Amino acid sequence: MVRRRATPPVAQSIKDRLKKSTSDLIFEALREAILTGDYKPGTPLIEKTLAEEFGVSKTPVREALHHLSHIGLVDLETAKGATVHALTPDEIKDIWEMRQTLEPMALELSMPHLTEDEIQLLRGCLDDAREALDTNDMKRLSQINTTFHELLYSRANNHLLVKWLDSLSDRRRLVSMQIWGIENNSDKEWQEHRAILEAVEARDIPTASQALKDHINNFSKQVLAYLDKRSPVEIET
Repeated sequence: MVRRRATPPVAQSIKDRLKKSTSDLIFEALREAILTGDYKPGTPLIEKTLAEEFGVSKTPVREALHHLSHIGLVDLETAKGATVHALTPDEIKDIWEMRQTLEPMALELSMPHLTEDEIQLLRGCLDDAREALDTNDMKRLSQINTTFHELLYSRANNHLLVKWLDSLSDRRRLVSMQIWGIENNSDKEWQEHRAILEAVEARDIPTASQALKDHINNFSKQVLAYLDKRSPVEIET
């Protein structure tokens, strides 16, 4: 049987791209550049410069920046213009407190409805993550890990809960990339993902939920230890 890949290829078909507006395409490009660390926190995002780089007018750039501001990745100020958002220590703690409570709950709601195809996609995520780890492709790994977590709770029948968790995904990726740059425990995280998947495959909801709680708590401890050692200025740079 041919395994379905959990992560799509980078290049999209021409047909898919034509469905998207120019501002949507610019939004996606800037969002990924921010999430993978190509644009660091505090980096100015100048409309004129970006418009020249993308070969467009300033209007779709402005629309993309407003969209990025709406999801918390860009700060818009009248005097300073647009800059890449820098997560504060309090914001990072809030994100992990929400995940510790909401994500295991969502998994418990989702698991009874996960199909075999979706479990196969989770297996694909794990294989892809192993490949990214072995090649030290941390940007790709952050994308795959996000897909893995989103698949776990994707079938929860509480749509508001899923929406809240989706809104945390980008910030979770930002924190992961930042922490990996200081202390990289991504191999241990992969082992924890495997334990979660094994419980999901066995349809063992309590074990899967506890494994997810442990996984989030372990990373939370690493994040909090990092925050305790760093000043706010250091964290934001």
